[in-house]
Amino acid sequence: MAARYKRQGKPISQIVLPALKRAAVVANGRATRYALEETRRAITAAGLGRLGGAVGSTSTQQRSRIKSRSGGAVGIIYARGSDESRANQTLLAYSEGASIFPTSGKKWLAFPTSAIPTRVGRRKMTPALYRSSGLVQSIGKLRFVPDKGNTRKAYLVASKVTVSRRTGRAKSFTGKVPRGSDKQSGVVAFVLLKFTKRAQRFDQQGIMRRANDRVSLYAADYLASGNDR
Repeated sequence: MAARYKRQGKPISQIVLPALKRAAVVANGRATRYALEETRRAITAAGLGRLGGAVGSTSTQQRSRIKSRSGGAVGIIYARGSDESRANQTLLAYSEGASIFPTSGKKWLAFPTSAIPTRVGRRKMTPALYRSSGLVQSIGKLRFVPDKGNTRKAYLVASKVTVSRRTGRAKSFTGKVPRGSDKQSGVVAFVLLKFTKRAQRFDQQGIMRRANDRVSLYAADYLASGNDR
């Protein structure tokens, strides 16, 4: 084989090395796509809804300007948005497990219950949004109630309400109980926690190891077939 390349006037290195480099780029690109598909599949299987749509990928095969410092092929799996985005933080928590604490000097994490709307438009319900969106008038003022058996837990309670038997939603008591509702002295509007834990729901590192193991197989397949896909 070497003699044939020599008669063509090309050293063997000029034939073999470009093919090997291209094989590395193609194999890395295929492994990156595999990792992306497996990550999204694992997120769906973990019951995390459409969170998989927040995961993206890119590679040297997709964008030729992406290069490593050593000149080799690069593949990247990433969460869309900034490092501090909700999607990024959620993916990190469920792929590794995490303890979540209040931010911005707040003392409690607040989780709305089914007795009140969980969103206003696209905004997730918070005690501040509850107060600014008019729910104080339509449901009631919030009263802080500590949990006597757990110092890391408390409640925000709306007092003197009526609750729909069908939906479980609360409304302020105006002196008359609507049909299909019951009067209650109060309902829990928010559960407050000092911190909460998120267990690992999918194994991102395991997916990346399996993708890495496939690189050599994809490279061999390319060298045998010349197929870039």
